[in-house]
Amino acid sequence: MNPYVIISLATGLIMMGAGLWSWKRPRHKINPLMGYRTARSMKSQAAWDFAQVHSGKAFFCAGCMLILVSIPLAFAVFTWMSIVVFVFMAIATFAPLYFTEKELKQRFDKEGNPVK
Repeated sequence: MNPYVIISLATGLIMMGAGLWSWKRPRHKINPLMGYRTARSMKSQAAWDFAQVHSGKAFFCAGCMLILVSIPLAFAVFTWMSIVVFVFMAIATFAPLYFTEKELKQRFDKEGNPVK
């Protein structure tokens, strides 16, 4: 088995675990050390609470997708596999951030208050 695929599978499992943890046991108070910490998510407690759950779901789904993509690649043999695996890992890493920030922007104003 290709070592890049093993790394991709491990990354998917870590993303699933971290996402599930954040989804089911979100951080309750805004803090600078743990949780989904961006300028927009830390504007208010409501934005923080939403971001923790949303990003947890998004990272869990991204981890599942990364594993589903990595399993067929484990049986494929081609010379540029490392590039393919790297691209899928990058997409799985940044897509949850993009979608969580997009939802925060739609649901909360610049001060962190919910949009009605």
